[in-house]
Amino acid sequence: MLRIQFDGVSPACSCNVESKFFRVGGTITTDADGAIVAEVQRGSWTVAGELHTRWTCSGPVDVHFEFANGQESEKRGTFPFLSVFGGAMRDGEYLATLDDGIWRCFRTRAELKGIILS
Repeated sequence: MLRIQFDGVSPACSCNVESKFFRVGGTITTDADGAIVAEVQRGSWTVAGELHTRWTCSGPVDVHFEFANGQESEKRGTFPFLSVFGGAMRDGEYLATLDDGIWRCFRTRAELKGIILS
């Protein structure tokens, strides 16, 4: 079971969501049941009406990229955690960036349909 911790400006704004996997799209994050757990609004993630500036997925977490061009998804690795705040990072290294609602592979700049965390 994975856990995402959404953090805001203060510790009182933190909340946790658990699921077998998450799909992170350009404007929404969904859980294994397809339920929306967060929406991107004004550069922040909104969960239950509260704005959050960043989130962390505790692992180990497998990261798969879904490419927008129809190419098969690609496993990018297994990491102890993943941090997201305008970009997806692991151990201080960017994996992807969120540019105007579009995820892009940081290394190749390829457009992504989504990022799967499992």
